[in-house]
Amino acid sequence: MRYLMMIPAAAIGLGVATPASAQEVDHEAVTEQFEQSVRADLGRILDDPDLPEKAARSTEALVAVLETLPIGNIEAAIDGREPTDADRVRTLGDVIDVDGREIRGELAMAIAENRPRIEAGIDAAVVTLPALLAAVETLRSELEAIARD
Repeated sequence: MRYLMMIPAAAIGLGVATPASAQEVDHEAVTEQFEQSVRADLGRILDDPDLPEKAARSTEALVAVLETLPIGNIEAAIDGREPTDADRVRTLGDVIDVDGREIRGELAMAIAENRPRIEAGIDAAVVTLPALLAAVETLRSELEAIARD
């Protein structure tokens, strides 16, 4: 999973302006190495007996943060009105009722039942890496062109 978080950083790193000779990167080799690394770690990650617990703790923390997200001002803006005092204190937790602890068991079961889908999803993400890197490179080039104008 840590690899998925590294994709944007790697893409940005590959797009840093450097002399043309230094930019000669064998994207195929880099992609192949990345794919092998992800696939090698995938089984270890999914076989980790602590994965459901780790994922549940992360989900609980995420739910706790999301529950504090203020939404009253946004609702008022969408309605085209000034927020009331009640709007200013309304949070997402006031609107949804999610118990992060209940998620623990459901998450463990979902990981076990969906392992093939999880693996396929990660494989698909890894395969799309070349297109993602190409898109980031195109974006970098276009932004540089705009900055020069």
